Amino acid sequence: MIAGLPGRSLTVPQFVRRSKPLTFHDCRLAVSHAPGGLVSSFFDIQTSADSPRELDVSSYLETLRGFKRASAGVMMQTMLHIVEMMHSGHRSPDDLPAIRISQICASKDGIGSPAAIANLIVIPETFVDHCLGADFATIESVIASDSDLRWWRYPWIAYLGFSWAVAHEYMHLLRSHWIFDAPDGTRTDEVSLATERDADLCAMAIIYRYLQRYCVRVSDDATLRQIALYSVFWIARSLPRHSAAATHLPMSVRLQDMASKLAMLREDPNDPPDPGAELPETLERMAYLQSCFVKCEKAYLSLHPNEESMKAEVMAAIENGTLDRVGKTWDELSQLVRDPRER
Repeated sequence: MIAGLPGRSLTVPQFVRRSKPLTFHDCRLAVSHAPGGLVSSFFDIQTSADSPRELDVSSYLETLRGFKRASAGVMMQTMLHIVEMMHSGHRSPDDLPAIRISQICASKDGIGSPAAIANLIVIPETFVDHCLGADFATIESVIASDSDLRWWRYPWIAYLGFSWAVAHEYMHLLRSHWIFDAPDGTRTDEVSLATERDADLCAMAIIYRYLQRYCVRVSDDATLRQIALYSVFWIARSLPRHSAAATHLPMSVRLQDMASKLAMLREDPNDPPDPGAELPETLERMAYLQSCFVKCEKAYLSLHPNEESMKAEVMAAIENGTLDRVGKTWDELSQLVRDPRER
């Protein structure tokens, strides 16, 4: 069930009901930056280079009907708005990326890599369905706020979580992550971990800034930060584990890391972040965001009792210094990332 209006619930629409568990191969977003190269994807499946069912957003929406067309239309509109915001914010000299929706049926064995087309993001329709059909806890059960939260119920959470995933892919392009590839297009595990983390954190930041820019009259700043975390949590938490564990941190650790990122961002976009939590407001944000994160996890486990808690994985990453090591790698790499205007 998905949270609806007060005292009501919306049943997951039939078109997004899944007869079998989602797999890696259902959910990959592929991003290509230049002829001959394909950036490592957010999710791990293969898509067809020759499929006639790889459509631009407008053409894809024309194939839909009813509830799915309406919901997917607003979700795509939200995503495109955020992509445009990222493009203008980075003052990129490149064109906006081409975005395609793949309607092929991806199999576990894969069907080959997408064609190496410059500035391209490919989104499988199964990921669209995943976002529109994901389970959510009632927002009031996980977010402490004096704001009216009714506006933030389904399907807005799906729209924002979907947009975060696409923003993650676009960030690989904007941040020039492809310059760290070897001639054969591969990367070391250490570099992959660092660039994936950078894409995660920057994408989360843009979701928060989007909410801050357009929704500040609806909710206060603390609520908007929790909305950003809540939205990404419920889309990402239910995804299968990435098969390339050496190149992607566990989703549990990534979500915890993004919660910390939200806490260190200053309310004024012109102010530098506070990674050392030296300001009292940063500590305050860490407290309520951690509370939101824990409540989301408890609610998720109540809906999925057969799944393991993320706590052990998160604690292990903190104790063994995983994030510190990945952060240091990115600090070194970031010195080589060029300003988009200098390309």
